[in-house]
Amino acid sequence: MIWTLIYGLVMAEGLVCLVLVLPMPRTLRRLLSRAFLAVFSFPVVRIFLYCLASCLAIMFVDCQRTIYHEDHMLHNNDITALQDASRRRLELTRAQRNSYLCGSGLFLLLLLFRLDSLLRAMESQFTNTDALQRQSKNANTTLENFMQQISDLKEENKLLKKAASDADSKSVKAGALATQAENSQKEYLRLLQETEEQKKEMENLSNDLARANANNKELYKELEATKAALVQQGDKKSD
Repeated sequence: MIWTLIYGLVMAEGLVCLVLVLPMPRTLRRLLSRAFLAVFSFPVVRIFLYCLASCLAIMFVDCQRTIYHEDHMLHNNDITALQDASRRRLELTRAQRNSYLCGSGLFLLLLLFRLDSLLRAMESQFTNTDALQRQSKNANTTLENFMQQISDLKEENKLLKKAASDADSKSVKAGALATQAENSQKEYLRLLQETEEQKKEMENLSNDLARANANNKELYKELEATKAALVQQGDKKSD
């Protein structure tokens, strides 16, 4: 009964190892690896496997001792009975079979422990790879944002250059307008000065005209007085 259980255990170990080493998609492999690591991470399971490995090692050593003993007895000249020789050969065959079972079970169990360590290292590498991929994706996103900002800054720089050129042209136009305004102001001042001079001349002419009128009035009075004197003299002569 115990050897049947060991045979079933060997088949189960071989099936697990076969599933773990078969080529398959990465997603399915990671899923199976995580399930295997989750089972092996339980302390009770690991203690059970350590005890099983110890038992298999002890049984393997016992089978080797039985093989050596039965082989030695078969080659001993003291054995003469055919029935005893057949029994010895049967025991030797059974011991060899049990030795193969224990050795295979122990080998597969050690292989499972080795696969556990390799899968843990691979899972750690996968985790680091995923973290690096996320960092690379974030770095690419940041780089794209930087490139977008640089392009925006270039566009803004172009707009600023255009605005500066427009401002320069406007400043040139403003300078021309300021010069024109200054010339207009000078012309206005000149015209204002000429107007003032003309006003003064008009005032002088008005004063001259007023003096001339006053002189005319005096001459007219003198003429009237002369006429009156002449009229009076004519009247005297007629008398």
